[in-house]
Amino acid sequence: MICETCRTDHGTKVNVIKRNTDKYSVSAMCSVLQISRSTYYYKAKERQSEDDVTGAVIEIFEQNRSAYGTRKIKV
Repeated sequence: MICETCRTDHGTKVNVIKRNTDKYSVSAMCSVLQISRSTYYYKAKERQSEDDVTGAVIEIFEQNRSAYGTRKIKV
């Protein structure tokens, strides 16, 4: 028999932990649900919109006499 918690995705497990933090410790729940604590505490970084990045790249390119290539331009 396969463990039901093993097949559940990380998002569902994290939500279960968030709903039960007042009853149980985070480390105990992570252990039972078989996910690392870092997965629970992970927050994804916000991405810049492509319009912002494209505008910044064009600006850098034009400021440098249209000479910079992809290796030189860092946003």
